[in-house]
Amino acid sequence: MRASEFITEWREAYLYHATSIPDSIRIWHQDAIKGGTGPTSGRTKFKGVSTTRNYNYALGYMVGNNRDSTGGVIFWINQDLVKRDLGRRRLKGYDWFTDNQPDDTSDEFQRRSEFDDTDRFETVITKGGLHPFKKYVAKIEIWLPKTSDRMPPPEELTPVQKWNWENNLGDYNHDPKNPDKYNINIRVDQKVMDRYLLTPAEKQTWQSMTSDPRCEIKQTLGLPRQYQGTDIRHKVQYDTDHPMYGGRR
Repeated sequence: MRASEFITEWREAYLYHATSIPDSIRIWHQDAIKGGTGPTSGRTKFKGVSTTRNYNYALGYMVGNNRDSTGGVIFWINQDLVKRDLGRRRLKGYDWFTDNQPDDTSDEFQRRSEFDDTDRFETVITKGGLHPFKKYVAKIEIWLPKTSDRMPPPEELTPVQKWNWENNLGDYNHDPKNPDKYNINIRVDQKVMDRYLLTPAEKQTWQSMTSDPRCEIKQTLGLPRQYQGTDIRHKVQYDTDHPMYGGRR
């Protein structure tokens, strides 16, 4: 990709905010997303809503903070509308890794080495967040919580192998690349959804959000494993050596 094409894509990209289903319900109910992110280093002071222009990174952040049994949500936010309403020519990017220079050969930092651009992964929306929030949403992607039953052990297994099967050990343990290898009757975990929708307000908000024409409920239950043919790697907002590591936000 030429530098000019990259810059155009960067300026026009959506902002993505990955979150949990309960938090998405709260955000939709309040029609507001509030600032909670603090400074990424001692030199940079800000407070606002953490988003990213990198969809793959949003997927990794969602997968890293949720599970198949909990589901997850990504809000696509109209960057141009945010800039217009906040009176900004551009939304400044913040480097999560200011104090952790990554390996130049690392895949997720390829564009960094090519363009030496600091607006990489975190774009913080300041001035108290976004309210009303719904007007800025271009798309809502929802992955529902998943549950399943374990298939019966094959008859040819030895007693030890059967015990391993029943206790999900050894060769029969969970395979992260194929989590349903030994599962049957895969379905939405309704018990989890019921816990998310305990009150009439939560039920009404969920109905409002899922019936919105911008909403897409994914047909594949649980969380995605690949994006554009590549495995999704778990992403964290701050590395262990970063001063903001540990949720001090």
